Amino acid sequence: MSQEDAIKTHYARFVKRYDELPHTSARNHAYQYMADYVLSGREDAAVRILELGIGTGYFTRFLVERAPKSHVTGVDISPDMLTKAQINLRPFQKQIQLICGAIPAAIPFAAFDVVVSAAALCFEVIPYDELFRTVWERLIAGGTFAYMVDTEMHSPICRQKRMQMAQPSVPPLTDDQRAFLSWVGRDLDVSVRFYPIEWHFDRLRRAGFPDADCIYLCHDCTIYAGEKNDTRAIS
Repeated sequence: MSQEDAIKTHYARFVKRYDELPHTSARNHAYQYMADYVLSGREDAAVRILELGIGTGYFTRFLVERAPKSHVTGVDISPDMLTKAQINLRPFQKQIQLICGAIPAAIPFAAFDVVVSAAALCFEVIPYDELFRTVWERLIAGGTFAYMVDTEMHSPICRQKRMQMAQPSVPPLTDDQRAFLSWVGRDLDVSVRFYPIEWHFDRLRRAGFPDADCIYLCHDCTIYAGEKNDTRAIS
């Protein structure tokens, strides 16, 4: 089985319970933080958003509720997740376009004001350098790229960032939540990798985001963001 097929199989196994996952960590807080960050000053605009790994559309609601005139193009490798997204996002269906395919190949050739990803860029099979460069090419000048991932925490810069940022309180996991997380990770036949902060900075800056930074860090949940300052945008 290829890594891409393994990812599809993994999500097909627990798609019906996927929306329970954000409630087992600080992710709901992180989702709201990222939506607020990328849409600050754009709330009343017809923002063109590309969401990488849209999944069931859980995070997408944070975006369309914050910017009601926005349009979201969501890409995901899992047809089962996209089927669930169609149901979850039915109230916003005129604002949503869903594309099934692997990233970056499935990213449409179009201009976007914002590119986001919520906890989807964790698989080792993803060609990160190509993906980040493609994101840079699709963004307009002044556009924002932000993504949330789990991060390898054992580095001096990570400890420094943690000390600089307020840590939201997260209630301890219940026994049912612990059992759910164990079930989600069981039989995962695909390589997942948590990279340190320095790795993300290096990849982002090589792709054309020289001012990329870690804007959020809580527990092992991290948000990275950068702006495209180059004027050679897609028209």
